[in-house]
Amino acid sequence: MDAKPPQLFSRIPPLARLRILKGLTQEQLAAAAHLDRGVLSRIERGLVPLRPPRLPRIAQALDLTADELLVRLQELT
Repeated sequence: MDAKPPQLFSRIPPLARLRILKGLTQEQLAAAAHLDRGVLSRIERGLVPLRPPRLPRIAQALDLTADELLVRLQELT
């Protein structure tokens, strides 16, 4: 992964940042979470809420529990 300037990286929504830090594309995370890439994109941008049943599927695809995902997202906010 290429290093991104901190000011640019901070503009990326938290879920997208976490995905990038895990080295995944939207397509890869969407497939692993059994979601349409467009739905994942809207979740990352905050247009669709991240809640069950999507929350645990995205968390698992990121090798996290749902609680860990929520904590990590809060830390990145």
